Amino acid sequence: MKESGDAYLDYSAPLGNHTAFSQLLRIQNKNPGDQPRPVTHEEAQKLHDHLVASLPPVPGWLSRKLSRETTRLLCITGDYTIFGTFTLLTQQSVDYTSHEVNEQILKLCNLSLDEISHRVKGIEPHKTISKLALLKAVMEVLDVR
Repeated sequence: MKESGDAYLDYSAPLGNHTAFSQLLRIQNKNPGDQPRPVTHEEAQKLHDHLVASLPPVPGWLSRKLSRETTRLLCITGDYTIFGTFTLLTQQSVDYTSHEVNEQILKLCNLSLDEISHRVKGIEPHKTISKLALLKAVMEVLDVR
């Protein structure tokens, strides 16, 4: 985001799809390279809580920009991104809330990887819940409605 003049400011964290998925495996006491078992509601909440705690505080300049009525977030997306995963699941690509993301997480909890992959083609079933948990965490930390 451009704040003023020629300066570009950045808000980021070393957190992504792989990091979220690795944390899910740790929560399930699995080894790297293992496939997760069906994710329970409790495990999904633990993952979400960990991801929220891993994100840095939102700086004032970003909070001010995000609080403006005219501010719109643009997400670069593809099928394997956190945004693309939500879109593939819901066919909804704009104007969704963290509550709607959470509803998708709850629908997928306790399903096998086969059950998840049968719901939607083109997603990575083993990473679907961890991606949605990351999306929800980012939306909540940024206070995106």
